Amino acid sequence: MKRPIRDGFFLVWRHQRLVWWIFFVNLVLGFLSSLAPGVVLHSVLDKSLYAEEMSKHFDATVFVELLTRPEVSTLPWMTGSLAAGVIFLFYMLFISGGVLAIYHQDRKFTRGQFFESCGDFLWRMVRLLLCSIIPFAIVFGLLALVQRVSGKMASDAPRELQGFFVQVAGWFLCLVSALFVRAWFDLAQARTVIDHVRGIFVLSFRSFVLALRNLPRLLSIYLATTFVVGMAAWAAWTLWLRIPHTSFGASWLLLELLTLVLVGVRLWQRAATVVWYENYDELHTSRLWPIPPTSPTSELVEVGASPNVPPLHDESGDPST
Repeated sequence: MKRPIRDGFFLVWRHQRLVWWIFFVNLVLGFLSSLAPGVVLHSVLDKSLYAEEMSKHFDATVFVELLTRPEVSTLPWMTGSLAAGVIFLFYMLFISGGVLAIYHQDRKFTRGQFFESCGDFLWRMVRLLLCSIIPFAIVFGLLALVQRVSGKMASDAPRELQGFFVQVAGWFLCLVSALFVRAWFDLAQARTVIDHVRGIFVLSFRSFVLALRNLPRLLSIYLATTFVVGMAAWAAWTLWLRIPHTSFGASWLLLELLTLVLVGVRLWQRAATVVWYENYDELHTSRLWPIPPTSPTSELVEVGASPNVPPLHDESGDPST
């Protein structure tokens, strides 16, 4: 029996070219989305005193004040960033079928095989994404409710820390709920690739029931990988505080390294879900009653009239055998 977290990690490591390709696409889209802000800020900073402050180090206060100036239009780069985000989302949605097929079969695909798998499962992935909007909207609504209730308790409650404790507990509940929804639809995507299921609504419901019945095991996978992401973000933040403000190259390299870790952890979650479902499917298939072996084919024996036995006669007197 495979271990989802460990074997999922090695599965991602064996097919790490997927991680590098996703990281490369993210890097290219990030570069393209930064062109518009560069043009806008370049035209403003050439004639502004902000250039001296921003050239020495990155100052968040100066940067925010710069954005509030009327000659700085944020619409071009907001549009570019939004377009880059949408393109990356659909890119990840497109390759999901091929990525899961590679993790399921654990072999190297040719380009034709990979893109064929991507195309075969694209529409199903789109429908699953649309189905996931409502559960995620419920989670975000719950988060907004927690913020409102905790803020009211912080101002009205007799105990000062009561609102803070409610806020922390609510955030943790929302985090667990979001991870469950993520595991639910990752499981649905894995099942549609492994079992070739086409009924998306039935698949979503059955995957919800399956994820709910195995909540501790699936949630342990996503909590462990989320903990890795949290540790990586904390380490990157600690290192970034120690980097000199004038070292833009080191800061950029650290940010890209963190992005690479985030991409790898996301694929780790997908691979671990595939391994977990393979274990589940194998375990429940082996519990079925075995089919009894078929009895050997009996030999056909030709029965003929024996020469020593006289033929029988019917009532009409005709001989018969």
